[in-house]
Amino acid sequence: MSDRLENFGIYQLARGLFNCYWTDSEILMNDLRGRELVRQQVRSLDSVCANIEEGYGRDSARNCRNI
Repeated sequence: MSDRLENFGIYQLARGLFNCYWTDSEILMNDLRGRELVRQQVRSLDSVCANIEEGYGRDSARNCRNI
């Protein structure tokens, strides 16, 4: 099926960024000052993916008629 969320390019990029960040965050987690920064960035990156998922699930044709 070509309209699956997993095939949506920007969603793939957002998930890739989230996954890459986990590797990079290990360095920051070793420093007490970096821990809160890591937490904040993880929440932000997770939010990007969640917002794409939420928006993708909406019926855009129906929403356009209501504008």
